[in-house]
Amino acid sequence: MLSLTKSRFSGKKLFLFLQLIFTITVFPQGWNNTVTTSINVSNFIGMDLCTNRNGNNLAVLNWNGEFSQIYYVNYYLLNSSGTIIRSSTIETLGPNQGSIEYVNISGNNDKVYVVYKINGVIRAKKSTDAGVSWTTYDLTNPAGSGGFDYVDIAFDNITNKLHVVYARGSFGYPDQVTHYYSLNPDDQWGEYQQVSDYGDEWTTPTVSFSQNRIHVSYHEDGALSRDKYLTSWQTPATLSSSSLIERIHAGSSKLFYFYAETQPGLYANMYVKQRNLSGSSWSSPTLLHEYTDFDPPFVSATNSSDGKTHIVYHGPGSAIYRNYNGSTWSSELTIGDWYENNLISSTSNDLFVMWMGSNNYIKYRQYDANPLTPSNFLGTIYNNHPKITWSANSEPDLDYYEIWKKGGNEGGDWHIKTTTTNTNYTDNDELVVTGPPGANEGTVYYKIKAVDVENHKSGFSAQVNMRVSIDPPSKTIGGTSGNIPMEFGIMQNYPNPFNPTTSIRYQLSKDGYVTLKVYNMLGEEVVDLVNEFEEAGYYSIHFDASDLPSGMYFYKIQAGDFSDIKKMLLLK
Repeated sequence: MLSLTKSRFSGKKLFLFLQLIFTITVFPQGWNNTVTTSINVSNFIGMDLCTNRNGNNLAVLNWNGEFSQIYYVNYYLLNSSGTIIRSSTIETLGPNQGSIEYVNISGNNDKVYVVYKINGVIRAKKSTDAGVSWTTYDLTNPAGSGGFDYVDIAFDNITNKLHVVYARGSFGYPDQVTHYYSLNPDDQWGEYQQVSDYGDEWTTPTVSFSQNRIHVSYHEDGALSRDKYLTSWQTPATLSSSSLIERIHAGSSKLFYFYAETQPGLYANMYVKQRNLSGSSWSSPTLLHEYTDFDPPFVSATNSSDGKTHIVYHGPGSAIYRNYNGSTWSSELTIGDWYENNLISSTSNDLFVMWMGSNNYIKYRQYDANPLTPSNFLGTIYNNHPKITWSANSEPDLDYYEIWKKGGNEGGDWHIKTTTTNTNYTDNDELVVTGPPGANEGTVYYKIKAVDVENHKSGFSAQVNMRVSIDPPSKTIGGTSGNIPMEFGIMQNYPNPFNPTTSIRYQLSKDGYVTLKVYNMLGEEVVDLVNEFEEAGYYSIHFDASDLPSGMYFYKIQAGDFSDIKKMLLLK
């Protein structure tokens, strides 16, 4: 933008704008140190993890370990540093009242579900206030008969449904049938489907989702997968004849089927097959790990905003991480010192891993990436002032937003106007102009960045701009003869070269009409700085060339018969 401000030298106070730039240490993206949380799970049965902008939502199933068992479902909300924000016991059962099994947690930024089997009921608890309060939705007569053998869930942020699968039948016999239910956005248990005709003693079904599809893995004399496309359940596909454990996961562009096949001894190799999300042709198996423990869940998977799929799984006394970048799997990276119940979750490009450590405390580690660029950045008007709004970032370690500004009454190049933790900002230092173009107006520009607690910064958002009024120039008023110059004149601008602002001083020995214009090297006029009647006196005009390219420019004054031209150099 081009802006100008005039001031006189007759002892009036000059306005100075100072911008302080602080040097801040920026830590690179990568894995933070392992944190041992304060959560002790000495009588641990299972746990599950779901991360959103509020933090790490963790559901843990414990029992008292005694003959007359008491079961507890505990909820924890931990921040990005692994510190507990809040915790509560959301279910207690016993003694001698039955059992709780297969705890799961899933959701989005607005709601979180904890689902588990309690006696013969599938119970879903939902919180919409980050775990402060919970509402219960029971599936009181789930299809099938006999004992339950695993429950898995996936919250679908496309349809806002919760997908639930479980196996039910007689343990050790080939009648463990896999069933599917959905919990709809109206909190009613909806669609039901018997996914398998029968099963076997190894049936541990899992569920995932992609656009227009639900994906289920299960056992039926081998490892199978089956899709629901729109409203129709598709023909099952057999993926392994000797697998013990499976997990299906819809990545950003591929559907993955992780499974373990037995080897000599009590071990299993872990493999993965993949296909296009909407396809039917599976790839050949890729060996991910040799001789892994096969206690379920043997692999946990998540997706990040950059299109990668990330997994953690058991290694010999360790937690191992890999990622798929759209074409290949990364090498194994050991990120933890114990192997039980490895879990991974993500928001944006940050990753969050939890596992039970060897000391019975839950351990935690974060891959800390740059925040995503704020989205839905818009400019509006509030009480005649510029107002900018944007959508909140999902990273739980977000610290604040930087508001960057250029032009307007402050002039100058881009600078940090302020910081805020809100998702809107009103600039009360500017007044918006509407209607036809007029005198004393200019343009103000805004853009923002997101900053996390480790000072990782996002890229800039898109820019928005608005027309605003500019303070009119102040000018000298003719006084005594001692305050009136003896002759006309114009001085060299200062500083010169400049970037992007400079000042031009001139003097008038008589009242008269004055023009001061700036031209480029082609002789084209680029800005009209002065074009009005002025009284005799001394003047200074502030010239802001933020919107002009680097190069040589000329400025020319015409005051009555007086005319002069000088050069100035803009270097950006």
